[in-house]
Amino acid sequence: MFPMKIDSHVTGDAFADTNAIKFDNIELNGQYFFTPSVFAAAAYTFTHAAQHTFSGDRSTDWNQLSLMLNYALGKRTSVYVQAAYQRTSKNALGRGANIEGFGYSSKEAQTLVRLGMTQHF
Repeated sequence: MFPMKIDSHVTGDAFADTNAIKFDNIELNGQYFFTPSVFAAAAYTFTHAAQHTFSGDRSTDWNQLSLMLNYALGKRTSVYVQAAYQRTSKNALGRGANIEGFGYSSKEAQTLVRLGMTQHF
């Protein structure tokens, strides 16, 4: 339901001397149907990454909140508005926030708003 997720893969030299890395995720989500054709959804995800390297240990946390409102125009077509906010903390891995598919932010927070239409076949 929420294609905007935390990017859990990093390329480049961020993990060059990696001995082990571990991602722990906790997510709470739900949806509510106002009518058969209108629903809202929300999700909160917390991720903690711990990297154990030969040169020392590092860790980072991500917090992401996603919201969505969907309206079905018919049996196969719907329109939606979706928003996501992500914030990193203790960013020892040297990366900014990253809502997947939109690149790393130069800052610790990133916000995304999307308006779309879906057609089911």
